[in-house]
Amino acid sequence: MTEREKMLAGDLYDCGDPELLEQWHKAKDLMRDYNHTDSANLQEKERILNELLGGRGTNLWITAPFYVDYGNNIYFGNNCEVNMNCTFLDDNEIRIGNNALIAPNVQIYTAFHPTNAADRFGESKEDGSFDWEGIRNAIHPNTKLATIQRSKGYQTRPTLSVEQIGELIAFLKSIKPDIICMVDNCYGEFTEEIEPTQVGADIIAGSLIKNPGGGLAPTGGYIAGRADLVENASYKLTAPGIGGECGCTMGQNRLLYQGLFLAPHVTMQAIKTAMFCAKVMEKLGYEVSPKAEEPRYDIIQTIAFGAPDPLRRFCEGIQAGAPVDSYVTPEPWAMPGYDDQVIMAAGAFVQGASIELSADAPMREPYVCYMQGGLTYGIRQAGHFACCR
Repeated sequence: MTEREKMLAGDLYDCGDPELLEQWHKAKDLMRDYNHTDSANLQEKERILNELLGGRGTNLWITAPFYVDYGNNIYFGNNCEVNMNCTFLDDNEIRIGNNALIAPNVQIYTAFHPTNAADRFGESKEDGSFDWEGIRNAIHPNTKLATIQRSKGYQTRPTLSVEQIGELIAFLKSIKPDIICMVDNCYGEFTEEIEPTQVGADIIAGSLIKNPGGGLAPTGGYIAGRADLVENASYKLTAPGIGGECGCTMGQNRLLYQGLFLAPHVTMQAIKTAMFCAKVMEKLGYEVSPKAEEPRYDIIQTIAFGAPDPLRRFCEGIQAGAPVDSYVTPEPWAMPGYDDQVIMAAGAFVQGASIELSADAPMREPYVCYMQGGLTYGIRQAGHFACCR
């Protein structure tokens, strides 16, 4: 099957295929001409639509601007009208019947991509190394941005070091120099002496209720990097022309700055705790990653329990040793956004703050728990003793 045939069959396909790219660019050029044609120039507009669309009946009116992906997968019946600013993403067929009136700003999408990154790029390698050929094949002429997740999430791969991130960024820019490289920096801040922006990342983002908030920030996140990209992000947060010049701070600036001041120390406390947890759990016979003696590039410690019961008991112990809500018993539940039930232990002063002592896990094999945080090394030791009772 050709890539176009795969696309129309609803299968995974390569949008960088030369045939598809040629039609995609042709459609964009035709739409540019259509949207800039004088409204009264009906002959030219008819010519463009006849060349663009897969098929059409009589008496078709489309008010500019109008946007498509390929155009030749769109079919109209007789007596149809499309009002202004409509978007038809025709990665598969779109068929509009007779006598249809379509309102302004209507968007019809047939495009989709797998939500699981492993389905798009293949499974991560167990040793955490990059699939260079897979990455190369995933970059196309119309690729604008590549995102890199520093921490492991709910995977079991090693966390990326800043050096590895720099190596990946250099590889990406050797393929497409203008690609924007964005790093999800969560859990990794202050664990090394340098950050991803110092090895080529164009923009990084993270959460203030993790490492950089130092346990004091009650909410918020950060974006840092290239000035123009940060400015564009600020426009999305407020409004163009306003950006970061003003906005709601909820009177929390002192806590944000004080938390940032304490963040390197608090992060080191978290790393000491993770090392302590790794050594204790390894001595109890469990598989841990990273091991106590191995380098660390984030504050997360994984423990593979191999069965649901010891995983639950560990989370119950973390909760019992927490300074807040220690009387609560965590239970797995169907958390929105996750494929499996998730159990979470988090007795925190700031709700959701994973720089405080916490542990969570998807309830699936091999039943790996992800432990992180706590505000002082002593408190964390108490939590671990509680979960080892």
